[in-house]
Amino acid sequence: MRVDQAFDEMARDYDERIRRYVPHYERLVQHAADLPATVVKRVVDLGSGTGAVISSLLSQSDELYITAVDASSDMVELLERRFADHHIDYHRSWFQDLDLATRSYDLATACMSIHHLDTQEKADIYAKLYDALAPGGRLQLSDLMIDKTDRGHASFLELWQQTVMQQGGSPQDWREIMEHYDAYDRPDDLSTHETLLHAAGFSRVEVTFQRGYWISLRAHKD
Repeated sequence: MRVDQAFDEMARDYDERIRRYVPHYERLVQHAADLPATVVKRVVDLGSGTGAVISSLLSQSDELYITAVDASSDMVELLERRFADHHIDYHRSWFQDLDLATRSYDLATACMSIHHLDTQEKADIYAKLYDALAPGGRLQLSDLMIDKTDRGHASFLELWQQTVMQQGGSPQDWREIMEHYDAYDRPDDLSTHETLLHAAGFSRVEVTFQRGYWISLRAHKD
């Protein structure tokens, strides 16, 4: 099963699942969707899912023009129904195939989506987003940032499982999380993300939120 098909299956109850499955989810969304004080009109959101980041953005400004990108057809259909009254363009696309106009966005966002890309694919999408951002624009992303080969990975999984159970999860939930994690997730550590973002051209990269390996970053384009 492809990752888009996996998310098709989860679309109906995704909002409930993600809040059990991902520690600090609301904070991760908040930091990905934090509108800067400067004027922002056009936003591209990668891996929009059921629209958590989009909803947060629109709660801060109803004058945004948003491009929502997701590979799951069921997720895109859900977004179209949820935000029918807003200025949103919907793209059912893999990140690798995404074609964005140069200097056309003020802000790029991604929450719990970039970890589905391998390291080279992350480098490619960061370069693509850098080109798509106007001068002064920024990329805000929230994700799991750990290498599966890190010495602390086993301890991280134990703590993650404990948190899932504390958030109302079940042993079946944890089995499903690990099946998805093993099949589709390719996280990189914080240092790798910072290196890739600088290599793409971003002048400054800052951590805006961190709880263990659940991290939000903001990358600036001069």
